[in-house]
Amino acid sequence: MAPVFLWQKPRPAPVYRHDVLRTFFIEWEPNLQRVVDQGLLRALLGAAHYRFDLLWQTFLGPALLIPLAVMSPWVVRDSRMRLPLIFSGVMAAGMSLQRYVLPHYFGPSVGLVFLLLVQSFRHLSQAHWGRWRFGHWLTRGAITVAIVTFAAHIFCVPVEKSYDAWNVKRMRLLKKLSTSGQHLVLVRYSPGHNIHHEWVYNLADIDRSTVVWAHDHGRA
Repeated sequence: MAPVFLWQKPRPAPVYRHDVLRTFFIEWEPNLQRVVDQGLLRALLGAAHYRFDLLWQTFLGPALLIPLAVMSPWVVRDSRMRLPLIFSGVMAAGMSLQRYVLPHYFGPSVGLVFLLLVQSFRHLSQAHWGRWRFGHWLTRGAITVAIVTFAAHIFCVPVEKSYDAWNVKRMRLLKKLSTSGQHLVLVRYSPGHNIHHEWVYNLADIDRSTVVWAHDHGRA
């Protein structure tokens, strides 16, 4: 029911036969980034701020964002960057038309972002005050901070243990059932089930699948 683009209105809620689907499409998705409360102008400005914040936190961080922002006037005047800047503008315009985005939506434009970042470092490295080439040291410092921050996230941020992950449990069950004939797996969720842990999905050629997953409808 949640609209995809800014100018669209919410659609009437269809009849869902499963609580997990109803919760996802009627409660969770419309409230994600407040998509149903957005007017066109308000949504456009709010979405632009959110997308920028999401982009720099996911792919850059402050150590890389600052050189990119400070050196942007020189990058814009660089004739070699005209085509990448045009492509970046097209990508930004397209992303701004959606009601909500997730980090992986930026995947196709990450290469452009880092191309502009590299060019920003090239201009920054040439900055000087008289004979003092401070830009050279600022470039090294920013890259060093970015590497240290990345390493800290790898070694210090707790990661979910693989043997406790729901998707690993599903894969183990699927592997076990696939070796012993054909099976129909009926799934019934508990009241506190996480709607993002979906067990029911199948291969495209469902008729030839050895294991088929389905939601339990209960008694007919």
